[in-house]
Amino acid sequence: MNGILRCKGRLCNSPLHETAKFPSWLACEHHMTKLIIRDCHHKVMHNGVRETPTELRSRFWLTKGGQVIRKQIYNCVVCRRYEGRSYKVEPSSDMPEFRFKEGYSFSSTGVDFAGPLFVKTVFRREIQVSKVYICLFTCGSTKAIHIEVTPSFTTQAFI
Repeated sequence: MNGILRCKGRLCNSPLHETAKFPSWLACEHHMTKLIIRDCHHKVMHNGVRETPTELRSRFWLTKGGQVIRKQIYNCVVCRRYEGRSYKVEPSSDMPEFRFKEGYSFSSTGVDFAGPLFVKTVFRREIQVSKVYICLFTCGSTKAIHIEVTPSFTTQAFI
């Protein structure tokens, strides 16, 4: 225990091992600290920024821990290889010409269907369940919408 600085916390009366009750203090810029972080990162199988500090704090206390650990993991060759590059957002394309033309609403239209929805109707004390869809019309220039409820047709209706 000579020459090792230990931190004292609230775990003095716990049945944990002495190294867990009184973790060794590590200087954040020391080379040995970087080697210990690398070893802990290897022990948790390169599992990331959350598991490495947990493994490290079971025996050591590190000032500026999160910052130093993130820096070490960022420089890890194995993690960099398997994670790859971050997702790059493609530049958005130009807006189509019909979005800027002046004219009547719904002169350029997009159509989409949603559903099925099940609707209950009461007719002469009988409950009937029918399947309906929503037809959504969207104006290309003003983004106005118009909604219509369309009935479901069975295949027998078209025979």
